[in-house]
Amino acid sequence: MGCERPNLPGTTAEFGTRPSLPGQQVLATAWARAFARRWGDAPKPEVIHAHSVLPSVLVARELSRLWHVPYGLTEHSPSTMTISKTSPRYRVIRRAVAEADFRLSVSDGVCQQFADFYAVPSFSTIPLPVAEASFATPLPQGSDTFTFVHVSLIEPRKRADRVIRALGAIAQDYPQTRAVFIGGAEDVNASLTLLATECGVADRVRLLPPTDKNGIRTQFAQSDCFVLVSSEE
Repeated sequence: MGCERPNLPGTTAEFGTRPSLPGQQVLATAWARAFARRWGDAPKPEVIHAHSVLPSVLVARELSRLWHVPYGLTEHSPSTMTISKTSPRYRVIRRAVAEADFRLSVSDGVCQQFADFYAVPSFSTIPLPVAEASFATPLPQGSDTFTFVHVSLIEPRKRADRVIRALGAIAQDYPQTRAVFIGGAEDVNASLTLLATECGVADRVRLLPPTDKNGIRTQFAQSDCFVLVSSEE
């Protein structure tokens, strides 16, 4: 479960997004108690944060009961709204979501969807922040190209392949277009390189490994349009 014994307050325990199974509440209770034992005598946190409902919100609620501290939830994945509302699983999760001291997501639209699905008064919107350093990154001048940039932990759901195919489709009419992809593992980038060659745009596509925030800011500044066509987010 990633529950290493913490040395300082504020330690994060990664329970992941394991599939929600029948008896998940029983497992969540066991995980919470095991984690509390590993926490030992370290100072208790002031608040417990569950990242996603499956199964984190159940674990967070149990820890909240054990430690008598509030818990809350952030959610951004619409896949959590695929649970059948007639199932016992939904009722258990909905109750934990409803009892949370705060419920957060990143846009007004998805907050409303989550609130409707879980039949709770509201989810609050907290837009993702942009670091001040991003605004200080110098912008290049006078480029003759138009560059699309994609940044993610590239995997099939991010659909980087569609961007490459789209670039191939417009290549003849818009010869100045380019695309940069940041975040692919070596095998993923090798596969996308083959695709770019097949589409006739190998010379217009750059495939870069994951980089730090400074590298991302620099590439953003050198690009014209961010593109991310995920199948779900």
